[in-house]
Parts: sequence; C-alpha cells; structure tokens
Amino acid sequence: MSELSCDLEAALIRELRRHYAMENDLRFAKRLIQPVLALTDAPRRLGQWVRITRRLELSRTLVLERPWLEVTSVLEHEMAHQYVDEVLGVTDETAHGETFRRVCEERGIDARAAGAPVPSDGPDGDRVVDRILG
Repeated sequence: MSELSCDLEAALIRELRRHYAMENDLRFAKRLIQPVLALTDAPRRLGQWVRITRRLELSRTLVLERPWLEVTSVLEHEMAHQYVDEVLGVTDETAHGETFRRVCEERGIDARAAGAPVPSDGPDGDRVVDRILG
C-alpha cells in the first residue's frame, strides 16, 4: 500500500492514542504524558522515541503491513524508552541498556533491539487496515 488517505491516517493515529492511553494505565501507572504520535517513512526503524520533540514515531510500513499485535508491541517498546527517559531520568545508558531491559521485563514488554516483534497467529493479529475499515 502506498500513501495513506488523510482519513485513514487520522483513524490510525486515534487508535494508537487509544492504545497508548490504555497501556499507560495498565503498564506505567499513568506516569507517562502522551507525546505526539506520528507515522513516518523511516526505512530502517519500526519505531522511535524522540526526546527533544517528545515524538513517538512508528513506521507506516509497520502499521500497514504487519499484524496489529506487532504494531502495539512496537508502540509499547517505545513507551518503555519514554518511561526510562522522562520518568526515571536515565540518560547515561545505551538505548537498550540495563534500565530499559529491566523496565520491559517488569512490564511484559518486548525489549529486543532488532527485528520485528514476535508475530502472532491469534485473533489480534489482524492487519490494522482491516481493523480500522472493518
């Protein structure tokens, strides 16, 4: 799929915000302040927490081509980066350092630094476009 329509992109961002709020409540005790959520065309990253602009970015390719469970796994991974940065204030470790790995382990988040999250064959593995339009 190439470019997203404005309506579809807005619907995707709304769903990502909803999931962010739910995970912030369940995994982070509402300690995160929702950043700007954005879809990007970055070819080498599934997602990224950008401290300076307070942006949590997800790849459009990820969102459009992978199961929704993988998309939310990447979102949660980036939320863990935000937590380490803004709540714990840890800035003297590597991005996937000891504190990040501990935060992920305590919250049941996939902390792997490379590759796509573990695929799911479950009911939540539907493509996001099917979910939004269906």
